[in-house]
Amino acid sequence: AAAGAIDLRGRALQDVSLLRACPALRHAVLSGNILSRLEPPGLLGCTRLVKLDLSHNALRVLPGRSEWAALANLRVLYLHSNQLASLKACQALAALPAIERLTLFDNPLCSHPAYRHFLVNTIALRCLDERIVADDEIIEGVSFGPESRFWRGSHRLHFPVMEEPQVQSEELVAVFERALIAELASLAGSHARSSPVLTVQGHVRRRAAI
Repeated sequence: AAAGAIDLRGRALQDVSLLRACPALRHAVLSGNILSRLEPPGLLGCTRLVKLDLSHNALRVLPGRSEWAALANLRVLYLHSNQLASLKACQALAALPAIERLTLFDNPLCSHPAYRHFLVNTIALRCLDERIVADDEIIEGVSFGPESRFWRGSHRLHFPVMEEPQVQSEELVAVFERALIAELASLAGSHARSSPVLTVQGHVRRRAAI
C-alpha cells in the first residue's frame, strides 16, 4: 500500500502486524488500543516512519535493538501510558539513529529512582517525556543554577505532547507532515534556547565566520 499516514487510534486493536504491507508509511497514530507487544517485523518493518504514537496501549515488552535500528528515520516515539516495567529493556531504543523525542511517562518503569538520568544518558534525545533534556543532565559535574539565564525552576524546559488532529483521510498525510514539522521546529528552538553548550557553539561558529 502507498499510505503515508494512518490514524487508527481507539480501535481496540490487538495486532498491527499487517502494517508491514505499508512500506511508505511515515506517520502512524495507534494510541488508545490494546496492543501488548509489537511482533517483528510488522510495524517495525515500516522503515520510513518518522513519527510513531503507541501511547495509551497495554505494551509490556519492547522489541530488541536490531528491530529498532531498522527505523532509521524515526524522530518522535510516544510510548507513554503503557505497562512497560523494565528500564533496562529501554536500552534497545538507543539503536534509533535519528530519535529526538521519546515519551515513557505513566509506565511502571518511571518509578525507578534513576529513570530519567539513565535514559537521557543512554539515548541521544532532545526531549524525554514533557521536558527538554538539559545540558546539566548529560554533562557530568555541571550544574546551571538559579543564577543562570538557562534556569527555569521546577517547570523549566517544559514541552508538551503534540497529539495529531483528527482529519479526513485524504488530508491525513499533509496535516500530519505539517504537525511534525512544527513539533520538531519548536523542539529544536526550545532545546537551543535552554542549552548553554549550543549557545557557546553558536558563538564560536559566528566568530569563526567573521
